[in-house]
Amino acid sequence: MLIADKTSIQNQYMRVPQAAAYTGLSISTLNKKRLYGGGPAFSRVGGSRGAIIYAREDLDAWIAARRVGSTAEADALAAQNAAA
Repeated sequence: MLIADKTSIQNQYMRVPQAAAYTGLSISTLNKKRLYGGGPAFSRVGGSRGAIIYAREDLDAWIAARRVGSTAEADALAAQNAAA
């Protein structure tokens, strides 16, 4: 594998600390969203106790789905997510 290919793959996937920083969430909040639902899609590699990774495109999609145009919309989205 070429170094450029490896770097490209590393830029596509993130571990929990990098994904938390990318989304602006704390690691704890991202972990809770993964456990209870409502967070971005993730993959577990290496078996049932393997590493958790997030694809950049999944994080971008999750962020885009929460885009709002006003504080009122943000409040409504937060209430909708809390009820789910």
